Amino acid sequence: MTPNSKTRWPWLVVLVLGGAGALCWWYRWFANEPAYHGKTVTEWLDAMPLFKGMTQETDTHVRYRVREAIRWYIEKPVRR
Repeated sequence: MTPNSKTRWPWLVVLVLGGAGALCWWYRWFANEPAYHGKTVTEWLDAMPLFKGMTQETDTHVRYRVREAIRWYIEKPVRR
């Protein structure tokens, strides 16, 4: 091997591995998101009306209920 070819091999390996990684990312070979009835989990969650149409009043009410539930859970007596 000539001195020039010794410095080319590491760069060639990096280039080939980078290209293979880019192809895998491009074709989403590593993104194995579960699907149900042809829709991914993200699509199902995006379609759920969790916070659609929530006004300031309902948001305040939800925050109050969550705060009260946490307070009750922390202060409840321990059953042994």
